[in-house]
Amino acid sequence: MRRSHDALTTAAVSVDKTTGETHLRHHVTADGYYRGRKVINK
Repeated sequence: MRRSHDALTTAAVSVDKTTGETHLRHHVTADGYYRGRKVINK
């Protein structure tokens, strides 16, 4: 069997503009920011 599709890839990580925190792309940061806007109030 060919296993060329079984290779592991690294997680896409980006840095939030507002807080400077690293997070997974297309996910909300721990502080509740998404794309520079506060979307979750704590």
